[in-house]
Amino acid sequence: MKEVLLIVILCFFSFGVSQAQSEYTEEKNMEISYFQNDKIVLKNKIEIYPNPAVENIFIKIENSELEKVEFELFNIIGNSLDIEPEEISKNTFKINVEEFPAGYYLIIIKDPITRFNQAFKFNKIK
Repeated sequence: MKEVLLIVILCFFSFGVSQAQSEYTEEKNMEISYFQNDKIVLKNKIEIYPNPAVENIFIKIENSELEKVEFELFNIIGNSLDIEPEEISKNTFKINVEEFPAGYYLIIIKDPITRFNQAFKFNKIK
């Protein structure tokens, strides 16, 4: 019973934290994987920075089982934009957004193999 209550509390807390935005990053912990020595291990921790962005955004994926990560970028009204993600290190990607107009954008991170699909919002300035 204690473990169930802990999971419910952590899920509620995680949802509240995942909706918060920072001036510099947007980070979401995607799911609770399992208990290990009374510690919770989180899978698919994704960090998008800087936010707001000027030239590039960086995407860092930690504790991941994703096998074939794909990215899609949309402007705030839903138009798809062409991007060429560059893997700069293991599980860290760079996307150039310098040519896009200022405004809010959605980046979709997905993996068709594991059926992972998550959207993140970021602000492009100047």
